[in-house]
Amino acid sequence: MLTKQHPLGKITSKETLGRYIMNNDVRNTAKTAYLKKALLASLIAGIIIEALLVGIYIYGVETMFSTIPVIGLLALIALAFYVYYALVKYTGGDRIIKNVAPIGIFLGILGVLVGITIKNPFYGGSLIVAAYYTELFVGGSLRKKLLSIAPKAINVFVGGVIIFILSLPLTLIDNQYVLIPIIGNFIKIGGLTSVVLRANQ
Repeated sequence: MLTKQHPLGKITSKETLGRYIMNNDVRNTAKTAYLKKALLASLIAGIIIEALLVGIYIYGVETMFSTIPVIGLLALIALAFYVYYALVKYTGGDRIIKNVAPIGIFLGILGVLVGITIKNPFYGGSLIVAAYYTELFVGGSLRKKLLSIAPKAINVFVGGVIIFILSLPLTLIDNQYVLIPIIGNFIKIGGLTSVVLRANQ
């Protein structure tokens, strides 16, 4: 008789233990699938962000809420909802991700609405910048969980996130400063690409 203590009670047979292991494997596979989806969606978001930043650098911050950039911003909001859902599923409801990420999504939506309504890139842009500052907390929490997958790549990713976010307010001052978050986001994309490739091996 094989007995194994488990938080849900005693597993008292090989058959029961086998079912538990199989169910646990299914759960782990499902969680990994959510992680892969979140990482891929984040990578797509990073590419959209890079395109938006390059556009601001070339055409100026005053074009941030013209038609094409707004479409890009709305796509980012949609991806943010998807990534949030997937990460909550993957982490089992991590408190930081579950509670902080929605604040960022709300600020992003509000920023787009203000930018479109007031026609002033500073007010809407400031709210969007504030939204991305929540990513510092979410990224820090996620880093702890992903270090075992690709430690160097995840550290490059987090480093890129820090450069990108901390320099983001400069985009509201002068479009020449946009080069700094462009570089930070590019580093972030590179690190995230490596994490995606490792997660799919």
